[in-house]
Amino acid sequence: MDTEELLVHEKISNMEEMLPSSNFLRVHRSFIVAVDKITTIQGNTNTIGRHQIPIGQTYLKSVREKILKKSYP
Repeated sequence: MDTEELLVHEKISNMEEMLPSSNFLRVHRSFIVAVDKITTIQGNTNTIGRHQIPIGQTYLKSVREKILKKSYP
């Protein structure tokens, strides 16, 4: 299943609203990830399995707060 691709004709913002925020996190204008699948976060990149996914500057603060459960200025 790791190699399967799915093409969806839906805005990512609509998909973000449909997914439970407790399990999914928008990390980039083009990516939403399952929180429990994130294995590492280094700088502006998170790793899920063997995939490197960028963290957009706009989303960096919310990613850190969600993952680390801390507030950042």
